[in-house]
Amino acid sequence: MDLIGGLSAAKLAIDIAKDLRSIDRSVDEATYKLKLADLSSALAEAQVALSDARLRVNELEAQVRDMSDGTLCPICRKGRLKAMKVTPHDWSGAEFHTFRCNCETCAYETTRTYDPTRGVYSSKNE
Repeated sequence: MDLIGGLSAAKLAIDIAKDLRSIDRSVDEATYKLKLADLSSALAEAQVALSDARLRVNELEAQVRDMSDGTLCPICRKGRLKAMKVTPHDWSGAEFHTFRCNCETCAYETTRTYDPTRGVYSSKNE
């Protein structure tokens, strides 16, 4: 279940709780018990959806951490590539990003062409 489904289930649970307040228990015990069962079901759905959403948030936070730590070095597979220098291209608007491995024993360095208008690196370097 997704986050929107969980929020819908939570709203349904709130609506059911409001209905429960208006039922006269002594007159309509069966309706009251049915509404309690509906309330339990809606709350369970909301709990599952919010738990799923929390897992997804944790996954995305881990991805952000990995991205901010730099890309894994393709040579030593231990260090991370860190941006060392950004040089603007003379006429195209692109930028040349120079990356260096932060591992003490690795001297790997590479330059990639970045297009800031599209927010992507080109597949080939100029």
